[in-house]
Amino acid sequence: MHARRPLAILLGLLLHAAVAARAGASGELLEAGHTYNQAQTLRWIDAERFAVGRWDGSLTLFRRPAWPRESGPVLLQALTSRSAREILNVDVLPSGELVASNDSESLSVWEPEGNGFRFSRNLPFDAAAGTFDSGSLVDVHRRTVYVSGHENGRLIRWRLDPRDGMTPDALLDVRSPDPIRSPYPIKNVRAVVPWRDGIVITAAEDGDLCLVDVASMRVVHRQRYNPDAQRGLNGLALLDNLLLATNCTVGTGEHNLWLYRISRSGLTLLDSRYVATSPDVADVFSVSAALVPIGDETHFYVTTGEGILWRGRVENDRLLLLDSVTTGHPGVAPVFDLTRGATFLAAADHDLRVFQPHQAAGPARRIALLHLFPKLGDVPANRRLLEEAIRKAARAGADWIVTPELAESGYKFVAQIGTEWIEPCPSAWMEELSGLAARLGVSLFIGFPEREKETGLLHNSVAVIDRRGALLGTYRKVNVLPTPSENWAVPGTETPVFTIDGTRIGLLICADSYNAVIAGKYANAGVDLLLSSAAWAPGSMGPNDCWEDRSRETGLPLVVCNRSGAEPDLSWVEAESVVDQGGKRLFTFQSPTSKVFLVDWDRKRGTFSQAGSFALDVAE
Repeated sequence: MHARRPLAILLGLLLHAAVAARAGASGELLEAGHTYNQAQTLRWIDAERFAVGRWDGSLTLFRRPAWPRESGPVLLQALTSRSAREILNVDVLPSGELVASNDSESLSVWEPEGNGFRFSRNLPFDAAAGTFDSGSLVDVHRRTVYVSGHENGRLIRWRLDPRDGMTPDALLDVRSPDPIRSPYPIKNVRAVVPWRDGIVITAAEDGDLCLVDVASMRVVHRQRYNPDAQRGLNGLALLDNLLLATNCTVGTGEHNLWLYRISRSGLTLLDSRYVATSPDVADVFSVSAALVPIGDETHFYVTTGEGILWRGRVENDRLLLLDSVTTGHPGVAPVFDLTRGATFLAAADHDLRVFQPHQAAGPARRIALLHLFPKLGDVPANRRLLEEAIRKAARAGADWIVTPELAESGYKFVAQIGTEWIEPCPSAWMEELSGLAARLGVSLFIGFPEREKETGLLHNSVAVIDRRGALLGTYRKVNVLPTPSENWAVPGTETPVFTIDGTRIGLLICADSYNAVIAGKYANAGVDLLLSSAAWAPGSMGPNDCWEDRSRETGLPLVVCNRSGAEPDLSWVEAESVVDQGGKRLFTFQSPTSKVFLVDWDRKRGTFSQAGSFALDVAE
């Protein structure tokens, strides 16, 4: 590299001299170069940081501002594409690494380093695919894969492995057999979004929307987004069975926003419209879009080529515009992304702005129950299991993540490893979890053994960490059993109420539900929900009707995260995690191995619904 510098400098001087001589003859300014720095992609990495990729090959990392002390996003790091090519897409992998476009034959992986990233490696792929334009993580048969969309109308499926990393294992041609009649015969797959059951939806510049089965890598449905389209698609947004598509337009007769309902048989067009400041403004294309639940309503955001970010509402399957904001550069369409829970929106064109959508989080919360099989006494292994479960639960849309009782250590850990290792809270590991919660934008309820810093007394506790990464405190088990498995712990004496996302939560640990005393205190304190961390095995000494009784007596919903596995003289293979409301069992979850169960709670409506589950691929 160093040997090339004299030649590069000489060529630069010759070019400069030639331009100067030409300009000197006439006095005019002659352009010697032009770098275009329009943003092409933006992705939130966690609740605090986001990355922006631009045409000039830069990949910049920003932190959202701390208002009012900071007026705008704060630059943390500036990186450049290894190929010096434009960065068209960036995404976050389960490992915490970033994957970004590089050139027409490879993509780049950037690994975490401190609060930023460093280049790790380039991953080659079939050159027939072309540049990496879009992509998404997809769960297929209990495994997570990555599907990337490419310049030449191809999809690549990537296998993700903790040891081998990211490896391409399948290629699919999704080009339209009848592309739109455009003077620009491009085929870029501009969007890949996961729907359900291993199906992704793609949007391409040749005009087609495709439903693709990722397991078999085949197109199961293909549909032209607009039979009269003259230009292709730019992006997609998905919420449940609603799909929003953006596109380029010609003149004023074409619409630039399309709303569909998805089913296994295909896409049903519900509505479309031309989003522009005036119906007389021509060629306004739309780029980025999002669908967001706000209370009982579905709202959408979309950016257009007039340099405007629009907000609207889906009402009776129709697209209604509500308001808009100019993001800085007319004629340039910003790209944007929302944090988990839609707490913040970042938009970039040449400038960079962060918005806080009004009431975007809404009343509905997704609760992840980590129904785990901890390794008895193997604290490092259990911490790894918890961290992986937290990451995957967050990726599945969880807002609150609950662990079993003593998930860090196992239940009968004292006989195996004693108690000398127990630390005051926050320990170094608990601080790491706080950072993880902030990066993922989730709240955590972690079962662990705790040592009081002042007295050295030990407790069976649950730590509460909010989505900002703040440790709100700990709840200490009150009804400690007088058995060798539990008598190492001193009973707690308080019933603190924790407020998470505006919801007042009362915590219980296992046998705290055995009688009505503790739950009754929470009811008198006006909590909205009871959460219980448990290691309660079934049988004659099992929970029986305790959870239903506490729910009936207090009138409060009770959500219990139990555990799986076995330890000497105890088995949780058939133990149950549950959701109770009004004294009735709504849902029961069981698994002989580590599994995550997802439940959606709509506080406003007072309803619960199951939201899926997944196993954890961790040696237990």
